[in-house]
Amino acid sequence: MPLFALDMDGTCLNDAGQLAPHTLKALAQARGAGWRICFVTGRTGVDMASFEYDREVADYLLLNSGGKLVESPTGKVLWNRCVPEPDARALVAHCAQSGWPLYCIAGAEVWLNIVSQSAADYLAAMGVTPRCFTSAAQVPCHRIEAFMATTHAEQVIEYMARAGLDTSWAWSEPGCIDITAGGVTKESGLAALLAQLGMDAADLVAMGNYDNDIGMLKMAKVGVAVKNAPAKVRAAADHVTTADNNGPAVPEVVERFILGNR
Repeated sequence: MPLFALDMDGTCLNDAGQLAPHTLKALAQARGAGWRICFVTGRTGVDMASFEYDREVADYLLLNSGGKLVESPTGKVLWNRCVPEPDARALVAHCAQSGWPLYCIAGAEVWLNIVSQSAADYLAAMGVTPRCFTSAAQVPCHRIEAFMATTHAEQVIEYMARAGLDTSWAWSEPGCIDITAGGVTKESGLAALLAQLGMDAADLVAMGNYDNDIGMLKMAKVGVAVKNAPAKVRAAADHVTTADNNGPAVPEVVERFILGNR
């Protein structure tokens, strides 16, 4: 059973954050043709709180930019790579001291040192109440799965490099970076899943829209960028859809590269 891996926001979700009916139908057709479906996303457990379709349409969720694999129908966590505790503690302490906003995420829990109105509104929509911190002692640094930095992303990147932290980071949207354990990427997570399933990249079709998707597009047998992707993402793909994420981009890929290969 080959694997169809899709980024979520800006790729298979429309701008309202939903799977359109035509996308749901196309994913069902792919599964009916014997394909496994995996959502590969920078989203964490916090961001998935409001997403209602994952158990119905996907076999796997690869969260935290590749760091956490969940068996979608059962919710079973198959692996979870947390940020090493010393590195997590150093980053939390430095951001707290510097006054740089930092989201610290463990499962469906989140800690924040600076709670802006937009952050509070977003987390409230997810049904999550953030816990505030002023020091690393108030954060469970031994089980942090991911961080997110926004307003001072460039400074955070420079600090992690200077301090030699065992972390990886990727731009997930303009001005925002997702931070995970060192070596964690979407492509490394997909490679591990393929190996677990006894497959390789020749069994993979991948679809994405942003910088953090480039690696998995390049590794796949067929890498697809949606029309709304930046130029460098489109350049890394084997195919660019004629529709954007608000249109029938997923049905286009399913029809051409999945149902067309039966």
